[in-house]
Amino acid sequence: QTFAFYEGYVYDFDEEKQALKVAYSWKDDALVPVDYVRPLAAPTPSDWRPKSGDHAECEAKAEEYEPYGWWECIIKTVRDNLCLVNYEG
Repeated sequence: QTFAFYEGYVYDFDEEKQALKVAYSWKDDALVPVDYVRPLAAPTPSDWRPKSGDHAECEAKAEEYEPYGWWECIIKTVRDNLCLVNYEG
């Protein structure tokens, strides 16, 4: 399954379904399983340089109407300031 992380705001918890109610700015509110939500990612260290084989996340869109989301990927090649990535999932 292809999966991206999008910014949303948790505003309620459904105990019976063990799911969070999340508000998004670009689509209807959703009931989301707890394990689909993660805290904000830690800042990237200033000395990090991408290299082939690194697991990372890149900001991209799947559809024109969607906002940018964070997609898990593996860096395949690095040349100058560009990375060729392979999306996971």
